[in-house]
Amino acid sequence: MNAGSTAQTIRNRLRHCDLPCGIYDPEQARIEAESCYKTIEKYNSSSDEHFRARAILVKEERAELAKHHIDVLWSDYFKPEHVQKHPEITELAGTPRSRPRR
Repeated sequence: MNAGSTAQTIRNRLRHCDLPCGIYDPEQARIEAESCYKTIEKYNSSSDEHFRARAILVKEERAELAKHHIDVLWSDYFKPEHVQKHPEITELAGTPRSRPRR
């Protein structure tokens, strides 16, 4: 067994069982995305440069969290059969991938 296959084996063992058992929920990604949207609105309505600088930082943090939650859903929940049944999921997830990575 080489180092690459050993690392892959360890990653596979540390992952969730990948059964769609209800623990995956897109709600957190939605909350983070809405937070980005609201932060942008506040940024646009303020003339305070300090507030605007903070708003950019907060928005970027929330955007990274949203991407993380979407990536977890994409890589751990969606299976090739989901993509076959709903091919539009690749567009909705904002990714050009044709199937979930494994």
